[in-house]
Amino acid sequence: MFDSVAEQGARIAEALSQRTNSGPLATMLLTAGVAVLTLWAVLALRRRLRRRRQSARTPTKPPTASVSQSRVDRQRAEIEQLMVDAEELVRRLAALLDNKAARAEQTLDRLEARLREVERHAALLPSDPASARMRPNSSAPETAAQPTAPASVLETTTAPMDPLREEVVKLAGEGLTPVEIASRLNEQVGKVELILALHNA
Repeated sequence: MFDSVAEQGARIAEALSQRTNSGPLATMLLTAGVAVLTLWAVLALRRRLRRRRQSARTPTKPPTASVSQSRVDRQRAEIEQLMVDAEELVRRLAALLDNKAARAEQTLDRLEARLREVERHAALLPSDPASARMRPNSSAPETAAQPTAPASVLETTTAPMDPLREEVVKLAGEGLTPVEIASRLNEQVGKVELILALHNA
């Protein structure tokens, strides 16, 4: 009369386990929703069984008493089987939810380990301007190729400051490093360092 709730739960659990491309949080929320609905169905079945038991105690006519009792017994057996299947479904969904939670925790652990590794490599990189000038400056080929500053740049020491130079000097006065200034102004680090060197000369 009714399909087995356990079989339906098995199909749902299998479908959920195959959704590996979706996020672990979405899968856990979906599994928890199915578990809540299943628990609600179990409670509804228990209330229905209780009402049928109460109706079975009411007096009936003698000619139809045996027929009514057999019908009540059959329906009671069906409801009890549904309750057993529903409880089995809840256990399977709980096991699936625990498995998904364990996978999500492992993924978070790997991401944290990767983040620590990136931070460790970033800490090894030089951040002061002196060490940056000692390394070959590949980001400023025009300054590395010339031993001295261009005449046009030297002329800017006596001429009024252009907007770029004003901005560089202003940011340097706020405590920013040449690397940070170059990143904010979208300029080359060597150019920013040269402007600061000429300004401080």
